[in-house]
Amino acid sequence: MTIALRDSPESATAVASRPESTRLGLTFKVSVAAFLLGVYNFSLLAKTGVPGRVTLTALLVLVLLMGIGPHGPVKAVPGMGYLLALLVGAAGYTMSLLVSGSVLADANGQRFFVTFPLAICAGCVICSSRDAMNYLARSITAVACLSAALAVVEFAIGTSIFGRDAEFASYFRDNSARAVVGAEHPLILGVLLGLAIPFAYACLRAWWLRWPTMLLLMAGIYATGSRGPLGIAVGVVIFMVLPGLARFMARHFGVLFLAALIGLATLWYYASKVWQPVTSSSDALANSMEYRAAIYSLLPRILLARPLGYGLGDLPANVWLIQAPDRAQDITVTVDSQLVLSGMRLGWLGMALLGVILVVAVLAMRRRVDFGLSLFLITGAGTFVALDAWDGAGTLWMMLFGCGLRLLSYPPHGAGIATIAHTHWDRDIGEPPTLDPVASDPSTTVEQRDEYR
Repeated sequence: MTIALRDSPESATAVASRPESTRLGLTFKVSVAAFLLGVYNFSLLAKTGVPGRVTLTALLVLVLLMGIGPHGPVKAVPGMGYLLALLVGAAGYTMSLLVSGSVLADANGQRFFVTFPLAICAGCVICSSRDAMNYLARSITAVACLSAALAVVEFAIGTSIFGRDAEFASYFRDNSARAVVGAEHPLILGVLLGLAIPFAYACLRAWWLRWPTMLLLMAGIYATGSRGPLGIAVGVVIFMVLPGLARFMARHFGVLFLAALIGLATLWYYASKVWQPVTSSSDALANSMEYRAAIYSLLPRILLARPLGYGLGDLPANVWLIQAPDRAQDITVTVDSQLVLSGMRLGWLGMALLGVILVVAVLAMRRRVDFGLSLFLITGAGTFVALDAWDGAGTLWMMLFGCGLRLLSYPPHGAGIATIAHTHWDRDIGEPPTLDPVASDPSTTVEQRDEYR
């Protein structure tokens, strides 16, 4: 690797392209923690008397306001503070329209035109600072561990610990409880716990902290009774405990793109040639698997019939149906797939946008493996859950997407996927990963490291 000299233009460019180290204010930390608690316990927000969606949006505005303040991560990025101030002002105006009952007061309008854009901006703000990124990673780990512990307790005692008894009873499957804690659904809780695994691996460098924490998260996912998140989480753990696999991915990064393309091509083949919009099983578990295959069988037909989709409003009822043993099911009632939902809303454009998010996730892994892998994980969960239909999970998804976009402005470096390739389960990772390629290169001289610091 070529190292730029102290006073060379290349050195100046490298310093300018890396995120600054900033001392974060207490108000910024509290606002981020409050937002994450709201995401993981979204269903409890309604108990405050204010719609949970409005509360979560207000917390995002608070994160942005604190992020562009004197102790926020964005103060070292010229011009961005003014841009975000305008965005926050526009969001505040839109919030006033929401309260007065404007056209954006419906759920989809607020998600797509207010909450999700604010979440993307908040992700960009947070990833303007190493300290803010590390704080977000630690906060997600802490909140997820708390939720996982409560999920295990809820699963063990067989009753809701937050008094959601009616909902809890409806989530039973094969006479087995499914923990939900304060989340929107057991499946959503499983996804939120799963995306925290890469952050836990990166934050907790001592093996005696890292592995018990990851086991707790896995136990929490198991307590939700959600097979999809559990399968993805197991795959992520296997990826991280096999240094040879991570090393291969780091050297042959295009393999991730190829694997994603093969997966999508296989899904398209089965959707168009094999699966049919019919379910026949009366068993809950088998019927759930048949239902997802059935809705995927409708995706090619939807894209051919509506290349541009139906828009961001309400989807047409009783148009796309699945034949069940006793009745016809309208898939707009429960679209258990982000792929299908994106196709229905925006057609081929929706498919392209999902592809962009996946590309951003893969490229972000070369900058910060924990952020990139978490974004890849939650986007992959879109194969069995409609992410943007859920306020908490969808908002965190968009925040991680904003983080990924901001990370693309930095060059690939030692905090990327190669970090896993040189980390073993039985020893500490050593120095915390840096976002600067000069400081992370072992051949860098002491003087060059001092310049980085």
